[in-house]
Amino acid sequence: MKKLLLVLLLPILLYSEDFIFSDNTIGIEISPVRLVLQESDMHTFSGGFSYFLKKQNAELHFPIYVEQSKYISYNEQIVTFDTEYRKFINKGFYLGGLFRVARLWGGEENKTTIKLGLGASIGYRFVFDNSIYFGVGASFTKYFTGENNIFGSAGIDMTGLSNDTKAIFELEFLKVGYAF
Repeated sequence: MKKLLLVLLLPILLYSEDFIFSDNTIGIEISPVRLVLQESDMHTFSGGFSYFLKKQNAELHFPIYVEQSKYISYNEQIVTFDTEYRKFINKGFYLGGLFRVARLWGGEENKTTIKLGLGASIGYRFVFDNSIYFGVGASFTKYFTGENNIFGSAGIDMTGLSNDTKAIFELEFLKVGYAF
């Protein structure tokens, strides 16, 4: 089955058109959805920096995510830094691999843990005038180090909002960026 999947995906992986950011080297982005759809008791921010590898038709993406409790008594803070390699397959469509570092602090016992994980991503970038872009995508990350469930969650976090579980699945609805 794995060989069949590889045979089917290989032509897609080898195929590429002109790079979507042909005139640009770097980009910055932010998730306005995170800012607008705040949870009632949490402040969140999601953004990132990108370095475009034109010859490889790829991108090195460095996203950051910060979540902080609005209430001192709740004591929860999550900060994640990723390094992600995105290979553009067909214009804006990409497949990626990522390495994540997450720092979680808080919970009932005010614990701190540092987690390291690996993941995979898939998504699409829509580019306008070779500068303004927005993206949608999904990623799955599994943590290999650090303590899980310090905030009381369990299993796989399917919302991508916790990072307190052993594995998380995240959906990226809309990140808006500018390449220059």
